[in-house]
Amino acid sequence: MPEGSEYCEVHEVHDCLSYIRAYAAHFELNAGRWNKAAQLAAGLIDRHSLAIAQRLPALVVLGLVRARRGDPGVEQLFDEALRLALPTGELQRIGRVAAACAEVAWYSGDVSTRRRAGANWIAGAWWWERSLDSRELAFWGRRADPTLEVASPIAEPMP
Repeated sequence: MPEGSEYCEVHEVHDCLSYIRAYAAHFELNAGRWNKAAQLAAGLIDRHSLAIAQRLPALVVLGLVRARRGDPGVEQLFDEALRLALPTGELQRIGRVAAACAEVAWYSGDVSTRRRAGANWIAGAWWWERSLDSRELAFWGRRADPTLEVASPIAEPMP
C-alpha cells in the first residue's frame, strides 16, 4: 500500500488515495493495530468531501475500534453508516455495516431496532452466498440474534 499511496500523492489522485487509506484502516483493524486503524479512519471521516464508498469503511473501522475498547461515540458512527449504506442497496456497502452492527450488538447483548435493520438485510443477502461479506454478515448476525435464520452453514472466522 505504501507504493499506491505515494503514487496517488505525487500525482494528486485523491479519490484513490482515500480508498487506499480507508482499506488500510480496515487492514490495520484486522491486524489488531487499533490505534493506527482509528487514526486512519478518523482522518478520513474528518474530510467533508469524502464519497460514501470511502466514508463507509472509515465509519465502520472507527465504530468497531470504539466498540471493542468500550469508548463512547459508537452509536453515532453506525447511525451515519446505516443512513448512508441502506439507500445504496449494495451488499458491499450494507453488508460490512450490518455485520459491524451485529458484532456490536453481540458485545452489548442488545439487538435494538437499528441493529435489526442490519439483521433484516442479512436475511435477504443470500443471493451472494459465497462472498466473504455475506459470511461475515451471517456470522455476526447469528451471534447477535441466535434466532436469525441463515440459508447455509457459516464457517467460523479465521484466527
